[in-house]
Amino acid sequence: MADAGQNLVPRSIAVFGADDPDRLGELVSERFISGPIIRVAEERIRLFADATDDHQWIHVDPKRAAEGPYKVPVAHGFLTMGLLYALRPEPWYMIVGAESVRPTGGKYKFIRPVPVGAEIQGSERIKEAKVDLGGVVLTIEYQVRLVDGNKLALSGEIDLLYS
Repeated sequence: MADAGQNLVPRSIAVFGADDPDRLGELVSERFISGPIIRVAEERIRLFADATDDHQWIHVDPKRAAEGPYKVPVAHGFLTMGLLYALRPEPWYMIVGAESVRPTGGKYKFIRPVPVGAEIQGSERIKEAKVDLGGVVLTIEYQVRLVDGNKLALSGEIDLLYS
């Protein structure tokens, strides 16, 4: 797996379409592009707990969490996953002719918890690009790392259909 620390700074937006499938290969890369850094504050965790009715002590009770395995509250795994869009790098490509984008499959792995107050950074690369299902399907591999120590917290892939 490539090092998420390898950051590319896009200079322009490349345009691709289903009408030119041979060019879609230009999207595929071994290099990850990093997105912004986001701090996972206690308030964000509490708001997520309220929105999902998941008020487990390990997420929202600092006193009890201090006695738990991580010594502090930790973010819900699905909160970390839900931040993927906000953690994405600036757009560097555009699929022309697409009126919608929707996921058609994916997988993910929670590797380590994100402690309250931690800063996280996402990175992604396009693993595969093809014409399929009536549009363009991009398989995007993503990572979310704890900035402190550059430790992987979440990794996975998602297939996005541009149609």
